[in-house]
Amino acid sequence: MNAPTLAVRAIAAAIAIVFTATLTLAQPQVWAGHVMAPGAEIGITVRLDQGDDGVWSGTLDIPGQAVKGAPLDGIVVEDARLAFRAILPGAPDERNPRFELDISGDSAKGTAVVGGGGVPVVLERTSDEAIEAAARERRPQTPRPPFVYRTQDVRVPVYGDDGEVAHELAGTLTLPETDEFGDGPYPCVVTISGTGAQDRDETIYEHKPFAIIADHLARRGVASLRCDDRGVGESGGDYRAAACTDFAADARAQVEYLRTLGVIDHEKIGLIGHSEGGLTAPLVAADNDDVAFVVLLAGMAVRGDEVLTSQSAKMFELLGLPESFISESNRLRQLAMDAIREDLGDEVVRERLRALVVHDGMGMMGEEQADAQTDMVLGVFYNAWGRELVTIEPTDYLARMTQPVLAITGSLDTQVLPGINLAAQRGALEKAGNEDATVVELEGLNHLFQNAQTGAMAEYATITETFDEDALAMVGDWIVQRTR
Repeated sequence: MNAPTLAVRAIAAAIAIVFTATLTLAQPQVWAGHVMAPGAEIGITVRLDQGDDGVWSGTLDIPGQAVKGAPLDGIVVEDARLAFRAILPGAPDERNPRFELDISGDSAKGTAVVGGGGVPVVLERTSDEAIEAAARERRPQTPRPPFVYRTQDVRVPVYGDDGEVAHELAGTLTLPETDEFGDGPYPCVVTISGTGAQDRDETIYEHKPFAIIADHLARRGVASLRCDDRGVGESGGDYRAAACTDFAADARAQVEYLRTLGVIDHEKIGLIGHSEGGLTAPLVAADNDDVAFVVLLAGMAVRGDEVLTSQSAKMFELLGLPESFISESNRLRQLAMDAIREDLGDEVVRERLRALVVHDGMGMMGEEQADAQTDMVLGVFYNAWGRELVTIEPTDYLARMTQPVLAITGSLDTQVLPGINLAAQRGALEKAGNEDATVVELEGLNHLFQNAQTGAMAEYATITETFDEDALAMVGDWIVQRTR
């Protein structure tokens, strides 16, 4: 399951923000830094400006959560205090974040208030130019214009059961340069993101893996379509109300859209799914002749509750926790997931999730904090998406895929563990009688296909590399060989 983790997703979905600061100049200001959430640092950027009428306005970006330009309201600047709230997309009003920071010179330190608890925040005064320069240094693989290929913004209609357009997905269609590859039609891939509200680049900690894949393929004569998830960025629809099968419907709509374009070879449209996107892709590709090939990047191939349990166990193992603790956590997590899958009712689900939260909190939570954390977890998993995630058997769909399949997972993946998932992919594709299935474990790579030390999620933000060049070439070579 793609980062952020359960705890980080809960915080990212629920942070509401009040900053405390001393502002001496009524000039536009940019602050950048991190919320120190459990298990990871969440990067944020705050922009503030004062109008001629003296009223302050501002926005918040959370690049790793695909949040850009979230408005701030209730801004108050008085002496040493700046207070405001951020209105995050899709967050209920009571969950919008509040920060309290003390500023000394160009540094700000304080706390982000989250559901009765708090997490540390550190910010530095900066500029947009400095942010871009630092991003180039931190993420050198990110493609930046001018490009040696063509890109265009598109709107992809997604139709409801009534035959009317339910919403549109905003995306980028990337086409090879005509001087080298002609006018087309070109083979094309649809990229499908992992868990969480993702933008078209699958941005996480400033890494943009889908933009890098699109760049690589365009340079080799392969087009691509990558879209913001429904309800994210410029796309319509409601992400919070969507389940796994809804995301499959969105991917299917993208394939159908490409089949209306003369510049695309309708017989050579494929899918690239990452993490949970590696579950979505088989939902689309099974028994579907419109999908010519599929690439599964760290794709989920076992049921979601097994993914979550194995993921948590690996995380606790890396933290050095005893086997007895891990076993009990696994037992409680499975009981909670069973309650969601079997629809045992609100009371049972809450009781079991709270037991898990209290256990995994290792006795360091008070009653109020345990209740707040349980509410957060309920908000993440006790919905249509969570029920489908722990119910759908990915192998049921993998076993109906006869088109060429490339499935790769890093040996250090701690989110979609290679052992159980690659074995499930191999078995299901053999059952399908698939004659062109390649399933590979790539040594030393993590869930994002970075070269890593341990594979722990805390490493994602600190690694400069976004996507291993050899893995990228493997994907490109495989696609070109099957579409040339």
